[in-house]
Amino acid sequence: MILVNEAQITGTLVVRNGTFVNPGSTLEGHLYGDSATHGNHPFPDGTHVNTSRIESVIVRDSRVFVKTRNSVYRIKTVGEITK
Repeated sequence: MILVNEAQITGTLVVRNGTFVNPGSTLEGHLYGDSATHGNHPFPDGTHVNTSRIESVIVRDSRVFVKTRNSVYRIKTVGEITK
């Protein structure tokens, strides 16, 4: 099992409601709070991104995280941020 702590989190990826989060697939959404420094990172808040393939999905304390090749994203849906 992969444990996630705040230091590992690259940012929050906001995806559409009903998006399936499955290992081997990719996600697209808007990234906020990007703390990565590799490649073209950090991205400005609200940048539309497509992730690399999901390596694992972590559910902890009712929150969902995905690990990709170089990043760990906290996943939120549009519905979660518009409540």
